[in-house]
Amino acid sequence: MRKPSFFTLIELLVVIAIIAILAAMLLPALNQARERGRATSCISNLKTQGTYFIFYSDAYNGFYPAVNKNGRWTEQLRKIANLPYTWDTLTRENVRPLVCPSANNFTESNAWNYLNRTYGYNPCLGSGWWSETSYPSTKRIPGLHTGGPYLPPTANRPGDILVLADSWHVNDQKPWYRFADDTLIYPVHSGKANSLFFDGHVDARSPFELKVRSGAPKYYLNGVVPL
Repeated sequence: MRKPSFFTLIELLVVIAIIAILAAMLLPALNQARERGRATSCISNLKTQGTYFIFYSDAYNGFYPAVNKNGRWTEQLRKIANLPYTWDTLTRENVRPLVCPSANNFTESNAWNYLNRTYGYNPCLGSGWWSETSYPSTKRIPGLHTGGPYLPPTANRPGDILVLADSWHVNDQKPWYRFADDTLIYPVHSGKANSLFFDGHVDARSPFELKVRSGAPKYYLNGVVPL
C-alpha cells in the first residue's frame, strides 16, 4: 500500500517564504496602482469644483466666493452645487468632490469643519493676501502678479494662476481650506500636487513647477517643510 504524502515542516516553511516574497514584490505595485486611482479621482474632483466655480461666478456677476465670508468658500460651492448638508448624512460620499481621496485619515465629527478642511484655496485671488472680505473677480484675476505668494511672477498667465491645490496644515496635520504661512502645498500624489488653475484645467505639478510657474513659496513633503 502506498503511504500518504505529507508536507514536511521544511517544505511548508519554504512555501510560506515563497508566498511572503511574492507578496512583498506585489505589494508596492498594488499600492502604486491604488495611488494612481486616488490621484485620478482627485483630478476628477478638482475638475468638478472648477465647474462649481463657473456656476458660482455666473450666478454672482463674475465673482468667486471669498475665502472666509458668509461661510467658507467650500460652503458656498456646496450650496451652488446643491450637495447635501445634514449632520446625520454628511459623509465622504456626499461631499466627495470637495475632498481629496488620498486624505484617508481625514475625519471630522463636526459637519461644518468637514467642509472647512479640504483643498487649499488661493487667498491672493481677492484683494490681497488673506483678506476675509474680498470676493475674487474673474475680470481682475488674469492680470494678477507679484501681489504675494501663490501668484505667477508675470501677468496674463491664467494657465498658471492657482485656484485650488492639495494642501496640508503643518500644525493640525490635516488638509486645510486655504493657503497661509501654516498651510502649504502638499504634493501627496507621487511627489506632485493636483491643482486647479484659473483657465479651468487641472494639472499634477511638482513643487518646483508650482514655485516657478505659480509662485507657491513652500510645500510640505515627507513630514518636513523644505527650504
